[in-house]
Amino acid sequence: MTADLHPQAGARIVSGAEPRPFWFLRITVAALTAAHLTLILLSNIICVDVEQPRDFTQYTQKAVIRGKMENGSGNTRRRLSKSQRMIAEYISGHGESAAYMTAAQMGLEVGVSESTVVRYAMHLGYDGYPEFQKDLQQRMRSELTAVQRIEVANQRFVEGDLLKNVLASDMDKIKKTLESVDSEQFYRAVERIVNADSIFIIGVRSCAPLASFLYFYFRILFEKVRLINSTGPGEMFEELLHLGKSDAFIAISFPRYSLRVINSVEYARSVGAGVVAVTDSPASPIARGANEVLCAKSDMASFADSLVAPLSLLNALIAAVGKKRQKFAENAFARLEDVWDEYGVYAKGDDLSDGRGEN
Repeated sequence: MTADLHPQAGARIVSGAEPRPFWFLRITVAALTAAHLTLILLSNIICVDVEQPRDFTQYTQKAVIRGKMENGSGNTRRRLSKSQRMIAEYISGHGESAAYMTAAQMGLEVGVSESTVVRYAMHLGYDGYPEFQKDLQQRMRSELTAVQRIEVANQRFVEGDLLKNVLASDMDKIKKTLESVDSEQFYRAVERIVNADSIFIIGVRSCAPLASFLYFYFRILFEKVRLINSTGPGEMFEELLHLGKSDAFIAISFPRYSLRVINSVEYARSVGAGVVAVTDSPASPIARGANEVLCAKSDMASFADSLVAPLSLLNALIAAVGKKRQKFAENAFARLEDVWDEYGVYAKGDDLSDGRGEN
C-alpha cells in the first residue's frame, strides 16, 4: 500500500482503503461537542450540590429578610428557581406580614404551592418552614416600626375574640419558655446574683416595668441593689461608675432592643462585672456580652409587646434567689410587717370595705 493525498478531503489516505466522506467528520465533531456540553452540564449540577453553603445567612439576613437580593452573588441568584425567587422577592417587600403567614398563606399570596414554600425554607438550610418562620419573625420584630406592628397585629387577629386570642397567645409564650429555658444557665445566674457584692439592674422603655419589678423584691433581699433609671447615656454611665468585677449586672431587653442597654452591657463586660441577660433569644444583641442568658418568649399583640413570659421568668428568678436568701428574707419581711402595720401601709378590716389601702 502507498499513501496518497486525497484530492477532496485534503488528507492522507492509505491506498486501497475506501476514503470516508466529508459528512463523517461533521458528525464526529457534533458528537464530541454534545459530549463536552453534557460534561459541563453535569459538572455544574454537581458543583451546585457541593458548593451549597451551610451558612445560609446570605439568603436570609441579607438577601431575603432585609430585602436586598441584589447583595447576594450571581451564583446565589442562579441557585434559586423561578418560584423561589418569587418567594424571596415577596418576603423582601412584605417581610413584616410574611413573617406571620403560614406556608399555605404565603404560597397563596405569591402564587405558588404550599410545598414550594416549604422547599424554599429547606433550600435555605432550615429544617422546615416553622424554623424559617421563627427566624424571620425574630429579625422582623427588631426592625418593625410601631405603625407596622399595628398592621401586622390586624392581620394576625382578623377572626375570633381578640381578648381570647391575645390571652391564648400569652399562655403559649409561657409554655414555650418553659420548654426552652436553659435551667443550667438559670441556676448559674442565681448563684452569681447571690454571691455578688452589689447588684445593678437596667431595663428601659417597655422593659422598665420588668426592671422595676425585679428591683422591688431584690432591694428587700439584698442591701446593695441599684436600679439604673437614667434617661440619657451620659447619666447612665455615671450611675455605673462604681460597677466592678465582684458585682452582678442584670440587663433586660426585648425587641426593639434599646441601644442604651446594649451599650451598658458592653461597659459592664469591659469592667469585668458578671452579666446576666434577660432577653428573647441567644442571638439578642445583649446576649453576646453576657455570662448567662435567660431567654423568655415575647411577642407583639399590637404596637405593645407581650412581656408575660419575661415577667414569669423574673418571678422564678426572685423565688430562686429568695430561697437562697431565706433567713435574710424572713428577717427582712418580719421587720417590714411591723412597719407596715404601724404606718397602715396595707388595708385591714374596715379599710377594705371603705376601699382604702394600697398594694
